[in-house]
Amino acid sequence: MECKKCYKRVHECPNCKGRGGGSDFGNHLNCSKCSNTGYLCNTHDGYWK
Repeated sequence: MECKKCYKRVHECPNCKGRGGGSDFGNHLNCSKCSNTGYLCNTHDGYWK
């Protein structure tokens, strides 16, 4: 997977371990670090998508 802004490879978010937004046992999970994408760009953080 790559950043849609700079086309560099994105990596799994360490805070949510790649889960991003979703639900866990009925609870909605939000990750502000990766903007709920589950992945981070070294340059654009969670705003890569």
